[in-house]
Amino acid sequence: MKFSFTIAYDTNLSKNKKFCGANKGRLVQSTSYKKAKERVIYEMKEALRVHPHPVKFFPKEKVYISATFFRPDLRSDIQNFQEAICDCISKVIGVDDRYFAFKSWDWEVDKESPGVYITVFSPEEFL
Repeated sequence: MKFSFTIAYDTNLSKNKKFCGANKGRLVQSTSYKKAKERVIYEMKEALRVHPHPVKFFPKEKVYISATFFRPDLRSDIQNFQEAICDCISKVIGVDDRYFAFKSWDWEVDKESPGVYITVFSPEEFL
């Protein structure tokens, strides 16, 4: 099984924006980071909902991920997006992200239409 989807390129998904100000000396998760993750989860669920074939992943089976970032510029580090994107995929497909392996994690500069194209594969699709 595999499914692909595109999400908006949003720097709020970067781990550099995950935490903000302190509450009595403690860091708290930023509202912009939470909202960006909620939007990505919604977009992924919609992609699964309109997928022509039922897609099912198994909780303790390896899952492969391929992502291509179409960045508007070279100012952000795409590695900082990995945790947020994996958390979102994990929540949508029901597989802990410790079972994720990366087929590719690539980027291109595209000022006209930035976004992130992601494909999630089960092991039999990957081989």
